Amino acid sequence: MTPAELNYLVAATDALVWDCVLAYVAWVGEENVSSEMKAVFNENPAVVAHLNNNSYFKNFARKLTTAEGYSSLGAALNEIASGSADIADEVGATKIAEPYADMNVQNVESWYSWHSLEDYQNNIRSIKNAYLGGRDDNSRTVVSLSSYVKERKPELDAGIKTQIEDCLAKIAAIGTGGRSFYEVVRDKKDNGANAADDARVSTAVEACAELGKLFGSVVDIID
Repeated sequence: MTPAELNYLVAATDALVWDCVLAYVAWVGEENVSSEMKAVFNENPAVVAHLNNNSYFKNFARKLTTAEGYSSLGAALNEIASGSADIADEVGATKIAEPYADMNVQNVESWYSWHSLEDYQNNIRSIKNAYLGGRDDNSRTVVSLSSYVKERKPELDAGIKTQIEDCLAKIAAIGTGGRSFYEVVRDKKDNGANAADDARVSTAVEACAELGKLFGSVVDIID
């Protein structure tokens, strides 16, 4: 391991530790954590300030299970639908299209690990899990945005499920030949545009845009 790699590992580990501390305290509420965890939390003024400046994060678990967080079922479903549309648009337009068009490898997400395409697919999987109500068939229930949409507009539900899988496949295809997205962008910068890469990137971006539009249609049918 080089000194630079070690520095990166230390910095990344430190950031992840504080992200976990913040997420835990925000989830259960400061008043519900142990004195030991509270002491750790208070060691980082920036993390404390972040939680204090974003009051919506506080006691997040309780807000998810009471009317304190959402005034109605429709409000909760609307957040899932609009959030899914935002994620799909961000993946396609910001995370994929922009770095490729600008040929800027430094704007490629996760380029240190070269797992950008896996990260983008996981963004889409997060949409899938939120829409279907669980991570897999064993954890999913009938109480989901998917079941709500299927009752009212079954063709839209089917279209969303198909489009999610299409996005996953087309994002993966960008890495044809075993390349990371960093390498795809770098190759365009170093060697000029490549018709095959252009086509794969364009179809992935278009697939994400279409998924975003479908979730926009979901927002329109929520009572």
